[in-house]
Amino acid sequence: MSRQYDIKKVLAIILADKGGVGKSFIAQIVHEMMKGPDEQHSVFCIDSDVGNSSTKQIFPDAEFAGVRDANDIASVGVITKSIRDLGNGVLDGVIWDTAAGSEEIVMDSIMPILLRLAAKCKIKIVVYRPITTSQYTQDGAVAFAEWAKENDVAVVFVRNLGQGRAAKYFADWAELPDRKAVMPPAVEATLPDLGCWIADEAASLRLSLGDVALARFDRLTEKGRAVADRKFTPAVQMAVADWLEMRCDEFAAITAEAIANISKKSA
Repeated sequence: MSRQYDIKKVLAIILADKGGVGKSFIAQIVHEMMKGPDEQHSVFCIDSDVGNSSTKQIFPDAEFAGVRDANDIASVGVITKSIRDLGNGVLDGVIWDTAAGSEEIVMDSIMPILLRLAAKCKIKIVVYRPITTSQYTQDGAVAFAEWAKENDVAVVFVRNLGQGRAAKYFADWAELPDRKAVMPPAVEATLPDLGCWIADEAASLRLSLGDVALARFDRLTEKGRAVADRKFTPAVQMAVADWLEMRCDEFAAITAEAIANISKKSA
């Protein structure tokens, strides 16, 4: 995949209180984006959804951090160490895939720590908020963006068109006055449907979209490799590679815009 973007020194947080909204899928896109041209950047993933993990299964080098509160020293330490590694150049990017139902803990206990460290280590925090047709999810995203606007945290709304969510079902979201009030600095990206069987089959084999695009099947069992070879033909691999490259280009552009918006505000 030929890519032309360069997103570095960013802590990317995928945050939504509701489950099943596409957090781990969005984390995959952000991961491929942050790897950069020729995949030369060092990107570290943190998975907080310990009970229903996707990110750790897909990215074996990821670490669990099932944060319960600020006194959960081991889990908080995974996050804070990664931020320091990001600040001193050991890492180029960090992705934190949070767990469903954890937003209150993140906001009350963890975010104050992250804000202080981000300022000290001179990194940017970008929060990706999945947007579905659920009013609950939409209201949560707007409320977060209102907070972020006052705290120099970049926000990217990601309108998820997977699982039958046609664009027409987002008409109310598009016209929501509270949404318009936080844009900018918040920005919005669209995540088109890739097709459920591709995402489902890749997840069942513990493959990322990048693995499918580049036929990285070597770590599969013999049975898994046979399934991957049969399902992910060269034609499918090319289609996934094209889809993923377009998403990475779009996410990189919108992420850069979100960062620029908070940088202007704080300048």
